[in-house]
Amino acid sequence: MARSKKIISKDKPPLWVIVGVILGAIIVYVAMKEGKKREVSGVPAIDTSSAQSVNLSPVRDEVVIAEEGIVARNDAPPGTPLAPMRSEPLTEDMVPKEAVRLMATKDEFVPSRFMARPGEVVTLAFSSGDGFTHVLAFENPGLQAIALGISSGETRAIRFNAPEEEGEYVFYQNIPGFENVRGMMIVKK
Repeated sequence: MARSKKIISKDKPPLWVIVGVILGAIIVYVAMKEGKKREVSGVPAIDTSSAQSVNLSPVRDEVVIAEEGIVARNDAPPGTPLAPMRSEPLTEDMVPKEAVRLMATKDEFVPSRFMARPGEVVTLAFSSGDGFTHVLAFENPGLQAIALGISSGETRAIRFNAPEEEGEYVFYQNIPGFENVRGMMIVKK
């Protein structure tokens, strides 16, 4: 009885791999295209000219709204649909007027402190003041969504509600070897 042997070409990938790659590329393309179109409809934003142009979370009744159209959660993983939206890189004229401007160098944050009232809408514009990459993160897990990464010479922004509880909220450079570079958001009535 003769047995038939399957001949597998090592030069060509199996058809299912090719189909999978093509389907994956289509899914990524559609998701990216839909992501650009997705906006929170019917939600008035403060300073709408800058909010829409820099892709910041809109605000309704003094509450920051997430991508999903619900109240943004500061304790959500950064960059997820439940977290406040982070902007694309900004030019100086795109930084919202109401923004707290924070610059990072390898040695410090300038200013190293800023104030907010409990529950206040805060727009934080984070800039690199040197030739390095920086990542701002808060120590408090309830503020884990408030994280921004920037490249050399770049500025990005994020809009969020300050915690309702008064206190001192430490932020730091979340880059190995630079965690000792710290600042503080002071929440007080």
